[in-house]
Amino acid sequence: MVQVGPGIAPDVIDYVRERLGALEKYAPRPVAAISATVTRQHDSKQRHAVEVRASLTIGDHVLRSHEVTESTRASLDVVCDRLRRQLTELPHGSRGDHVPHRRNSHG
Repeated sequence: MVQVGPGIAPDVIDYVRERLGALEKYAPRPVAAISATVTRQHDSKQRHAVEVRASLTIGDHVLRSHEVTESTRASLDVVCDRLRRQLTELPHGSRGDHVPHRRNSHG
């Protein structure tokens, strides 16, 4: 689900879905849910800053990232890069398999 706030063009929804959906190829297991919110912020440093908040749910893991920059694309690029890194750090296994944490039992 992608939500946009006031002042954000509706076509941004498709762009955000496309970008976040492309991250699924990095996931060790199927992505159960993708959500994002894009809002325009007004602060003293960046007059028209855009905040992107996104999360991916994969099994028991919820990966989150957010960024505020001067544009939707720049914020989304940073968020996607961070989520991709988080995905590559998840325990790996065959897609769809549950990957338990294993402990070595040396004696």
